[in-house]
Amino acid sequence: MVIKQDSQSIFANVQLDPKIQIQRSVESKVDSYSVLYQSWHWNNIGAENFIFVGEEVAHLDDENLEILVRSSSLCRRRSELAIRHDSKGFVIVSFNFFFPDLP
Repeated sequence: MVIKQDSQSIFANVQLDPKIQIQRSVESKVDSYSVLYQSWHWNNIGAENFIFVGEEVAHLDDENLEILVRSSSLCRRRSELAIRHDSKGFVIVSFNFFFPDLP
């Protein structure tokens, strides 16, 4: 799925699996870093993403990215995180996973 951002947006080329249903997509900041915040559902899984521009966070390793995401009030304290560096130059950090259809 290509997120339809403003063509001037630094996130205009973000691509996700076409099966992912984006509930919300908002450009924002975490500390001084530009992010695309998303909440989404896919195959009975829900979560939230911070998508960073890889060049902006290139000096941060995954451990420091995790610390950065956890510093946001959006990330629940005990949330699992998944970090992916994509081929388009974005770093996608998923957090607050939930499974709405499980008993």
